[in-house]
Amino acid sequence: MLKVVHGNRLEPLAGELMRSLLEVPASPFEVETVVVPSLGVARWLQYRVADVFGVCMQIEFAFAAQFVWQTFARLLDDVPRRSPFDVQVMTLRLYAQLGRLPASEVYAPLRRYIEQAGEQGRIQLAEKLAQVFDRYLVYRPEWVQSWAAGQLCGLTPSSTERWQLGLWRRLVEDAGLRDLQHPAEIVAARLRDDVDARRQLPRRIRLFALPTLPPQYVRAVADMAQYTDVECYVLNPCRQYWGDLMSERASARMALRDAASSASGIEVAHPLLASWGTQARDHLAEVLQQTDTATATEQPMFVDPGTSTLLHRLQRSLLELGPVAMPPLAAAQLHEPLRSLQVHACHSLTRQLEVLHDQLLTLFDQLPGLRPQDVLVMMPDVDEAAPLIDAVFGAATAEHRIGYSITGRAAADSTPLLSAFDTLLKLPASRFAADEVFDHLQVPAVRERYGLGVSELDSIRQWIGESGVRWGLDAAHRSTFDLPSEARHSWVDGLMRLLLGYAAPSDRVDLVAGLQVYEDIEGTQTAIAGKLLRALGDLVRLRDDLRQMRSVAGWCDRLSRMLEEQLSPTTDDESDAHRLRQVIAQLRDDADAAGHRDAVPLDVVRQLIASQLAGSSPGGVPGGALTFTGIGPLRGLPYRVIAVIGLDGGRFPRNPAVSEFDLLGRHPRRGDRSRGQDDRGAFLDALLAARDVFYVSYTGRSIRTNQVMPPSVLVAELLDQLARDAEGGRPAVDAALLTEHPLQPFSPRYFVPGPLHSHARDFRDAARCIVSAQRPPPVSDVLDSQRLPVSDELARQLTLDRLTGCLRNPYRFFLRDRLGIRIDPGEQQLASEEPLALPDPRWDFERELLDLAMDGHDERTIHQRFRAGITLPHGGWGDHLLASAARPVIEFAEQVRTERAAALPALPFELRIGQYTLSGVIDQLTAEGLYLPRYTHKLSAHDWLHAWPRHLLLCLLRPDGIQPRCLVRGCGDQRLEWAEVPDAESHLLTLLDTYQDGLQAPLPYLPKTALQFADEPDRPDKAEKIWAPGYNSDGESADAYCRLFYRGQRVTLPDGLPALARRIFGPMIAAARDRP
Repeated sequence: MLKVVHGNRLEPLAGELMRSLLEVPASPFEVETVVVPSLGVARWLQYRVADVFGVCMQIEFAFAAQFVWQTFARLLDDVPRRSPFDVQVMTLRLYAQLGRLPASEVYAPLRRYIEQAGEQGRIQLAEKLAQVFDRYLVYRPEWVQSWAAGQLCGLTPSSTERWQLGLWRRLVEDAGLRDLQHPAEIVAARLRDDVDARRQLPRRIRLFALPTLPPQYVRAVADMAQYTDVECYVLNPCRQYWGDLMSERASARMALRDAASSASGIEVAHPLLASWGTQARDHLAEVLQQTDTATATEQPMFVDPGTSTLLHRLQRSLLELGPVAMPPLAAAQLHEPLRSLQVHACHSLTRQLEVLHDQLLTLFDQLPGLRPQDVLVMMPDVDEAAPLIDAVFGAATAEHRIGYSITGRAAADSTPLLSAFDTLLKLPASRFAADEVFDHLQVPAVRERYGLGVSELDSIRQWIGESGVRWGLDAAHRSTFDLPSEARHSWVDGLMRLLLGYAAPSDRVDLVAGLQVYEDIEGTQTAIAGKLLRALGDLVRLRDDLRQMRSVAGWCDRLSRMLEEQLSPTTDDESDAHRLRQVIAQLRDDADAAGHRDAVPLDVVRQLIASQLAGSSPGGVPGGALTFTGIGPLRGLPYRVIAVIGLDGGRFPRNPAVSEFDLLGRHPRRGDRSRGQDDRGAFLDALLAARDVFYVSYTGRSIRTNQVMPPSVLVAELLDQLARDAEGGRPAVDAALLTEHPLQPFSPRYFVPGPLHSHARDFRDAARCIVSAQRPPPVSDVLDSQRLPVSDELARQLTLDRLTGCLRNPYRFFLRDRLGIRIDPGEQQLASEEPLALPDPRWDFERELLDLAMDGHDERTIHQRFRAGITLPHGGWGDHLLASAARPVIEFAEQVRTERAAALPALPFELRIGQYTLSGVIDQLTAEGLYLPRYTHKLSAHDWLHAWPRHLLLCLLRPDGIQPRCLVRGCGDQRLEWAEVPDAESHLLTLLDTYQDGLQAPLPYLPKTALQFADEPDRPDKAEKIWAPGYNSDGESADAYCRLFYRGQRVTLPDGLPALARRIFGPMIAAARDRP
């Protein structure tokens, strides 16, 4: 007997299922069968059964296709337990067939594609064809039966049908099948004629909340219902007959086709039901059609949701197929306190999640007893949203934290372990880029495998970057990419520099065996280097092994070992590791079922594993926290609050392109399944499953231009439907339900009376500052009222370098050296390409060039030295760049050596001057005084500040055989020269007193601006131009430490700068004999 129970809510359907289980209890040893659409529904039913019976056991939850085929296999001796036309099995059979296509012109399109796409394209084509043939088997069995008999069905394009017919016949022959009569037809006949076969049917079969079922499966279940009890529980949004209901668009098309008919004669009672309920309508019609027999019954179980809220009113209108006995919506009803229907427009998916977090906190306050597990959040792409969910919900403060889980992720690299496994599968074609290898080492399962700590990874990261590793194992590996055989910037080259740097004597030069070595590995760090070498060695050996050809079964064995050898899953990874093991085992079963024994490359297996991982996604399952999932896995399950986010125009409902060889899409019929109709049906189910609040959000404005962007057509249809019943129409509905959010979460609009609100205190404080035109107090404000205290020892004992550092950048000196505030430049991404130009900026590079040239190295030896390093591009281009940069430096060095006297040893000193004790070393001395060469075409204020204190010290110390003179030598006419300064002690004391001021607060100047002001005091506009940002430059005030000091303030020329400029640079300018 067939019993169809249909209603608009899942709870009464589940209640009727419980009553059925209680009414005729099964034996403790008998397994009850319940066919469900998803794991989520199965889990929900398990909870309900356990609530009623105390435990859920001896109930088998199965999917429709799995259940139907297993029933066929139970009843028919020659039907295998697994269908020979299972999609995964067909994929392998088709892959083999595509590799041995006949030379017939019929298959020419396939052969051309495979020749161009290679092995990976061939397996991808096999997957697509398997999916297409699977849909034919379910929705067009008569096609494949005709093809098996060699008969065309007259489909268009005819060329596509011809090669599909030929390929299908080859597939049938490969499976060893002679009679392609569908098992459903055979089963129906056997049940009719064989009493013993009927006894093999389950005593009861229950189908629960299936949103759709292919007509062939419906008929198969109906045939079984003649001999056993079949209960079908179906969600039906409407208690009225709505089988002929059609959308406004469809009715308009019909009216155009038939001029005699009118739109008013076509039923469009509820546009939402007509637009979103097509799938449910067709499925319900197919099921109810089977009740037109003497042994079938129909039991409606509808629940009136009432009209107390907008949501309930809308649900009731769907139930009654229109606003029966309901007056139009007044403004007060639209502006309900609870806001049971909410639509939010934001600037991005991140902002949608931030807004959702705030709105949920409000709902937890408004709805008594609401818990996180009572909230479901659905989105079109859970893989895309997952990291953003963690960033928003995972970073919430303790008082605003909401427990959550993300379920139903499908991507093969959606978790660290799966990503690491996929990286290993890519090794045969990998470039071994530095960033990719390091990212792999950071995966928890890899860190656990090699015992790598966080600090050890930091060391490895530094070594990789500073030893010049970019990509490639060695020169030979690089050549396989059709590039020159160059070892520099490869792993072998970088590791050789590391190991030679450790092994070479500490007093050696920095070139060993023709390589510039890395010198900073010592002591316990050798153990870290050993771990790096072991990990890289394992990857190289695995790469070589994975290049072999193996059968699919052989690959399954190898990949199982690879998982155990290369990865050590942590506790958080165990579920993913189990999933991988299941997928590999399933792939082996697929190969056995397909009889596939041919050797294949790894790319084929990698594609199959990626597809199985996507297909074996655990699906959304309800849990004990707020659940984030895709749209579909938990459709129909009741929650107090259901939110659907990411409903952007053009993204939902999804409308994937129909494959050019999918004849089903070219010849559609009623009852065919489509992604677009699935999405519409899932959205309708979500609306009906929300018990208190239905929440929708979308990206309504461009994050770059603020331009208005349309929502999904489903959101527009929802608002249009409400507008039909509302006084004031769409404007009134938008004003009440649609909330447009600012770009930033700290907008003041959130913290003033109005529809917007936020629970984030940090954002509230920021908004207050914006409104009051205030900023968090910068360091400068704090120091206006009180100077930083300084100990006598710190104030009176200093080094020459410390004095110079204070004068060259007083803001950096004060914040970094006095307050310990350092600006973190952030973690730089490891480079994965060799350099194509000289280092930028060029200062360090040119300084190294000058030092070598000053030491007497010619162009050839300089070239050899830089070729031994890691800064030059490869090949002739690098030689050209080096020669172009080195020649002028060498010429400059020759000029310097010609005019400079012989260099003298550096002069260490400790000088007591006034209340200060100054110590340090003066280098670059000659008998004629200080000689400071600078390869620059314009001497800078920093050069002045570096040279002046040293010259004053030289004048005071007066070492034997050294004249008290100083020459700063730049390129061309750039010369800065001082002779002996009579009042050197007074000038040095002035600098030391200035330094003491700089210990208490930053000196209000920066050198370049101060030098210009001291040089031309009557032209303050020039100094202002250097200080302030301009069209072509950021200005000197853009210095990071200066901006931090004046945080949030407009950095104008400091009031104290003119006096400091005269105090510091005035004596330098006055004493200069020659200057630029």
